[in-house]
Amino acid sequence: MQWPDLGNKLLRYVLALTLRRRAPGPRRVKAAGDKLYLDIHYSDFWADPTHQDTPAAWQGQDLSGLTTTVQFYTAQVIGAFAAQGTPVDMVSIGNEIRNGILWPVGEVDWSTDTGWDNLTTLLKAGVAGARAANPPGHKWGCSRTRWRSAPATTRRRCHARCPTAQRPR
Repeated sequence: MQWPDLGNKLLRYVLALTLRRRAPGPRRVKAAGDKLYLDIHYSDFWADPTHQDTPAAWQGQDLSGLTTTVQFYTAQVIGAFAAQGTPVDMVSIGNEIRNGILWPVGEVDWSTDTGWDNLTTLLKAGVAGARAANPPGHKWGCSRTRWRSAPATTRRRCHARCPTAQRPR
């Protein structure tokens, strides 16, 4: 399988391992009748609240460039799972993102209440990429588990800036 050169060797390597026949995890999940959950880390390393570094190959891109890259990359990942017959049922755009993603462009500064617009733009790009690659008729959703555990102030701020965000039930 030929991956588009997004310059991120680690992300392409992990994706290739996940989809390779020798590591049929997604196929086992689907064969068991279970749902497949994917948490996309937009980083060369593990992403958490204190580490949301932009991948080395994506460094230097402005918000517009990162928005396009996130949408394209997300579509490629979701599309690759669908192409092998294991469409993703639930996806998280980013991992532990309360301080933003793809720093410094998508970083949230709680002390100055800034960065929310850039974060919103990048998250919407990820969702757009996932939607674009989702197979027709396949029902999928966004993770609400982390949303429920997020501080109330985070939920309020996100909804104030992301009017299309769904509130958990």
